[in-house]
Amino acid sequence: MTATDNLKQQWRTKLKKLTPKPLSDKDIKQLLALPEIISAKHIGGYIAIQPEIDLTLFYQALIALGKKLYIPTLDNSKKMCFIEYDPSQPKTMSQGFQTKHHTSLFETDKLDCIIVPCLGIDQDNKRLGRGRGYYDRVLDKASTTISIIMQLQRIQESIGESHDAIIKRIIEIN
Repeated sequence: MTATDNLKQQWRTKLKKLTPKPLSDKDIKQLLALPEIISAKHIGGYIAIQPEIDLTLFYQALIALGKKLYIPTLDNSKKMCFIEYDPSQPKTMSQGFQTKHHTSLFETDKLDCIIVPCLGIDQDNKRLGRGRGYYDRVLDKASTTISIIMQLQRIQESIGESHDAIIKRIIEIN
């Protein structure tokens, strides 16, 4: 294990202990006003895992505006892709991925915007994920990436590596 790997693991351990803050109405209005969200028709999202912020109310607002929302799943070759989010369907999740789905897969490169989960974001806007690299392998195809974090998820040092995805827009919820 490299020094960077050790540092990442220390941050993962620390950040997983955070308690996520719920989104307020003000937060949702701020997110809906983002130019990337206004112009997007197809948006990738995620189902939150501790300490990620639960975006369910934001997703409901997006759908009410006529946006198509998609959540991550893995195809047969274990490549990350997305399926349409249906709030009425039960979520069968494993490690952040929908495991059972009855709709067709939606390729990542067809999304206008992806709201990216993370444990933290470093000073170079590189995402600290859970260490399996699913997002890092597909995010370069996204036209826009956004991460919504609590201020405590901002890492004040550079811990990213060359293969780590750079998030284009970071929204800090206070």
